[in-house]
Amino acid sequence: MKGLHKHRLKKECDNPREVVFYKEWQKENKIHTPDLLTLLFSIEDGSDVLQRRKWLALGPPTKRDQIAVATVIQWLGSNVGFDFLSSALERCGYKIMKVKP
Repeated sequence: MKGLHKHRLKKECDNPREVVFYKEWQKENKIHTPDLLTLLFSIEDGSDVLQRRKWLALGPPTKRDQIAVATVIQWLGSNVGFDFLSSALERCGYKIMKVKP
């Protein structure tokens, strides 16, 4: 699940936060079976979660869906995306603070 702006993830990347968001999304998708986006596109229909998934009106995620979501996740690590997160969380009563090493 790679986004449209993979070129921004290279070693000489200006914003390592984007790389972290990208890698975290990749990691989350390896943890879940099926992948996280597939799980998010469906709802549980019974007790056996993996055997009884009911697709929402959207149907299973397409390659285009995967690219769009990966692009947005990476964007959240950009300066503009991170500002969006900070503002939204502040409206909920939270504040993002950098952890001191």
